[in-house]
Amino acid sequence: MFVRSSIRRLPVFGMGIGSNLPLPKAPSKEIVFHSQMIRPEYSLDQGRWWFLFACANMGLYMGNYLYTGLIMSKNPANPIRNPTDPLEQPPKKHIHEVEEEDE
Repeated sequence: MFVRSSIRRLPVFGMGIGSNLPLPKAPSKEIVFHSQMIRPEYSLDQGRWWFLFACANMGLYMGNYLYTGLIMSKNPANPIRNPTDPLEQPPKKHIHEVEEEDE
């Protein structure tokens, strides 16, 4: 019981609730409206926005699969090597191998 009552009395930190700073006053006597009171000209409700977002993602993925599967050319397979052709044989020694000098 004591813990609950002491927790209730603790100030809330980091939640953006309240402040001990003085509120600034507007420079004129007119009523000043902040941006949250003005309704945006174009706005969507939650259902329409999520529907549009899901359709955009589906179109993105379907377009990607269409392009990679049908339009983009396939990479050809490597040709089969001829073991009797000397030009297709691996080199005897590596081209970057360091030659040792005899002293």
